Amino acid sequence: MDSKYTSSFNRSVRGVNDDFAAKRTANTFSRGLSQRRGQRGIADAGRQFRRSVPGLQQNYAGRGIANSGVYKRALQNHTGDYTRNLGRMQEDLDSNAFQFDLNDRGLVAERDRILRDMDLSKAQTISSTAQNIAALKPYMS
Repeated sequence: MDSKYTSSFNRSVRGVNDDFAAKRTANTFSRGLSQRRGQRGIADAGRQFRRSVPGLQQNYAGRGIANSGVYKRALQNHTGDYTRNLGRMQEDLDSNAFQFDLNDRGLVAERDRILRDMDLSKAQTISSTAQNIAALKPYMS
């Protein structure tokens, strides 16, 4: 096996690993960005909810029904909507994280498959070269 082939093979392996590293880095960065955005959205929703409750209370108090069943129902609805939306936001955040994890596993599997194929091709080339050399041996004496 000549050094040009070995050198070319090694460059190809480095290329596959470099491509893998770049794609994995981009996936990891995107995952972190998604997490930050999701957490920011959850924090903003909580802040918005806490700010809106006093206005809701004042609205009903201004009409003189702050202790009524209508007010309690409105507060329950408001809290229920917030809780439901918060749950959905968390589900979306978890789904995104799961998708980034799947992408990462896919990248690893793809890289491993390519490297296995390259190793198989290298082994076949070595075997073929050895057979060709063995076939020429009788003529070398």
